[in-house]
Amino acid sequence: MNVGERMGLMTLLPSVHPIDSNSGAVAGTYISLKNHQRVTVIVGLGVVAAGTVTIELLQALNVAAGGAKALNFDAVYRLGGIVYHGPTTLGVFQVGEIVTGVGSGATGLIHQIHNGHMVIYEIAGTFAIGDVLTGTTSAATATATTAMTEYGLNCRVAVAAGNTVALGIADETYEIEIEGSDLDINNGFDCMVAGVSASGGANLVSVDYLLSKLRYKEEPQKSAYQD
Repeated sequence: MNVGERMGLMTLLPSVHPIDSNSGAVAGTYISLKNHQRVTVIVGLGVVAAGTVTIELLQALNVAAGGAKALNFDAVYRLGGIVYHGPTTLGVFQVGEIVTGVGSGATGLIHQIHNGHMVIYEIAGTFAIGDVLTGTTSAATATATTAMTEYGLNCRVAVAAGNTVALGIADETYEIEIEGSDLDINNGFDCMVAGVSASGGANLVSVDYLLSKLRYKEEPQKSAYQD
């Protein structure tokens, strides 16, 4: 495979290796986006012993953290799936409300509502055929005609704009998409870091970077850990 063929490939680099956050901050590793136009920050939570894990993004002038300041974002991608159901009764389901599968006891948050099915994320338990899907806020109900299917959908979930987000669902993967243009490039900011700024307990967490959209054709490719 020549350099041109590699232009569409991605590079995976660790920022925080899997670690017990032990109720404290865990510094990440800075990367440079000089050679890439996009980075996906991938956060993995394993055991969540207490509270939440706060992920913080910063941008800087160099990988030595020169002039570090906030790198804001407004969405986190969450894993979701689909549950098909029969006619809705007693109300209208609402996006963002908790839905409970009365029968299995599974719960989740509604991401999208379609004719005859809904997309659900932040799932606890396993939705089953025959569950009476019940909206906590709307009180709407519908009977599930399938168990959860297509789990692994990437659901874009809006969060309050800022450079931190608190995550707390065990055994889940979260993604934050950053474009090179999201950085203050006009003032020379082309480096960034994702790390753990706080943790409510001995929680297992990892943070990785998936870099994509190479800017330049060169072999070997420059390390994103270097300026």
